[in-house]
Amino acid sequence: MAPSRYHNPSSASGIVGNDHGFYDASSGPGGNEAVMAGGVVGHTQQPLVTGTSVLGLVFADGVMLAADNLASYGSLARFRDIQRLVPLESSKSSSSCLAVAVCLGVDSISERAQALGDDHPSLGPKQIYEFLSNLMYARRSKMDPLWNAMLLGGIKDGESFLGYVDLLGTTYQAPTLASGFGSHMAQPLLREAYEKRQEEGKSGAKEGELMSREEATAVLEDCMKVLYYRDARSLNKYQIATITAQGVEISASKSSETEWKFAEGLRGYGPQKQ
Repeated sequence: MAPSRYHNPSSASGIVGNDHGFYDASSGPGGNEAVMAGGVVGHTQQPLVTGTSVLGLVFADGVMLAADNLASYGSLARFRDIQRLVPLESSKSSSSCLAVAVCLGVDSISERAQALGDDHPSLGPKQIYEFLSNLMYARRSKMDPLWNAMLLGGIKDGESFLGYVDLLGTTYQAPTLASGFGSHMAQPLLREAYEKRQEEGKSGAKEGELMSREEATAVLEDCMKVLYYRDARSLNKYQIATITAQGVEISASKSSETEWKFAEGLRGYGPQKQ
């Protein structure tokens, strides 16, 4: 969005900086402190600390989510022990967990989502997802988006749920999901593994059409390894959340074994010669 000036009543010209009439930016969120040089209002348009990809996968017993522990300050790998997997709801009938790209405002979101269940019946993942989608769209409509992308995984009454919502209020559901750079690099790997397992189940080569817990873990670990190789904002330290009917289990931070010796054979860059 192009910045616009706001009308200053004391100005001799009385110029209005846009085509939609007067808007006093000092009356908006943040008051006078929100008005910057030229009358540009800064809300959450430029988050300073950001995370990268989060992954989600439906398996036989529920849903798995994965995210690394890095929060970058611009291009600096500043915070290396951040948990971006947030357990939300856990009851006898349902369990839910949230994976976020940016940790901004997550505590207040999770508190509000859980507070809804204080005076109402226990919320399932679909109800929490509806709340998140409405919240993100409402913030976007006020021109003050919550700069984030989230995956919500859950299970209720034996039915698994996996959905995506971002700062624009865009929502969709699928058995495999990824955000950020993972939507380009990891999503094809997740889909390939998921569809291959479905075909094996249909042909009778394996029991069931969904992956087992061990198979799903191996696929997510492989995707996190690929992202570490390819994504400059990732870290080889990640966690996996397993959401089943028994509750939400978030693993300790783990790392993948990597191999960089192939770089010794590269030619054509710097002082190296053929």
